[in-house]
Amino acid sequence: MLFELTGDGKLRFFILSLLAAILALAAVVGTNSPLAKSRIDFEKAVNMAGQQRTLAQQIGKEAILVAMGIDKETNLQRLQDSHAMFKRISKGLRNGDAALGLKPLSEPELIRHVDRVEQIWSSVEQLLARGMAGDEMTAEEVVAVAEMTEPLYSVVDELVKALRQEAQKGMVVFSINLLAIDYSTRQSMLSQKLAKEFLLVAYGHSVEKNRKALARSSSHFDRVLKGLLDGDLQLRLRQAPTPAIRIELQKAMQIWTDVVPIVESVANGRQVEDGQLGQISDLNLSLLETIDTATGLFEAL
Repeated sequence: MLFELTGDGKLRFFILSLLAAILALAAVVGTNSPLAKSRIDFEKAVNMAGQQRTLAQQIGKEAILVAMGIDKETNLQRLQDSHAMFKRISKGLRNGDAALGLKPLSEPELIRHVDRVEQIWSSVEQLLARGMAGDEMTAEEVVAVAEMTEPLYSVVDELVKALRQEAQKGMVVFSINLLAIDYSTRQSMLSQKLAKEFLLVAYGHSVEKNRKALARSSSHFDRVLKGLLDGDLQLRLRQAPTPAIRIELQKAMQIWTDVVPIVESVANGRQVEDGQLGQISDLNLSLLETIDTATGLFEAL
């Protein structure tokens, strides 16, 4: 613990209140600064690259759902849409995309990160080729896609970190909101990652490994969601800064409350029960949609 808190939580309340005041001042400074336009552009870039983190996990999840025959036509369409969006964001980061609000990245180090993402993405595309065409994927191909989404996620995560670092160069007060956007997009990613790990257990692949991964993803999601709502000093998160953001995060918490017992039972060793696959798939999509709405509200601040 960074602080020994009093029983009634007064110290925690004081610190979070002070942090909120500092952040409010930072927002005013940022808005009126000559660098404000750069801040806005980088927040969009962080959001879009953050979406790629989510899409990397989502593609793995959707490939498994298609292979297991769960709502196959719908999930094949979702897989194709996720594939197209991942490619579009990479192209937008490199060349710009007005509809996505992206300007071309010009910093050589950032371009190198985009290059790394596209190198691993090409391998994932090759593995997805049969499934994208609507043909049956072999069990080996499904597992390979699911496993390749991890290094794909890792290189995209490095891109997000590089974008944040570039955005903060030369800025004295900047930007806890950028950090909140990063965490919020990471929540979207974790919602898809834990669904993928749940499905891999059901699919019978590396069951114990994926049970442990599922437990870690669930624990991390829970902590960050609470931090986005009520603040977390160690994560440097303030309380939800507007009523609209709080409402969306509360909706996410309500959905998460329904997800937790299903995920924890499987993470703790129980078999996936009939009906849970469809249930977790539906709840997972609702959770993703709600978190994405909250991310958009953070970006609009």
